[in-house]
Amino acid sequence: MDSKTFQLTVVPLYRRLYIVARAIASNDDDAADIVQDTMVKLWNVRHDLSRVNSIEAYAVTIVRRCAIDHLRRRHDDCDVEQAVALASEPPCDDAAVVRLAIATLPDSQRRVVEMNVYEERSTDEIARLTGFTPGNVRQLLSRGRRRIREFFAKQ
Repeated sequence: MDSKTFQLTVVPLYRRLYIVARAIASNDDDAADIVQDTMVKLWNVRHDLSRVNSIEAYAVTIVRRCAIDHLRRRHDDCDVEQAVALASEPPCDDAAVVRLAIATLPDSQRRVVEMNVYEERSTDEIARLTGFTPGNVRQLLSRGRRRIREFFAKQ
């Protein structure tokens, strides 16, 4: 992937990546640093991005990992769950807590929940776009919702 293609495909993802980073880091400056690190990592592997099925999903995975690494460095004697919990002190609103809860879901659950909640896609439409069966999508949604409820219960 050349620099022009990178600008057209990856740079527009900045806002989405920032939202994910901000939900985990709960600090604007840290979120910007995390997204910057992510963009550098994506730039360094730009020649391999043509083999990636979904550059957006790949970028979100990288930003989540960078954010968790950032939290680990910040709270190096805490485990990831403790670091994520520390990152949400105190949440500014319920939407921020929901974003944080969704950002901490495993990739497949997170992707399906985001498509259902943010994009208002049906189970069949999500199945068609992801390649999962409709039953698998329903199961991922159910598990994701349960983990979000558990996340709220801990708050």
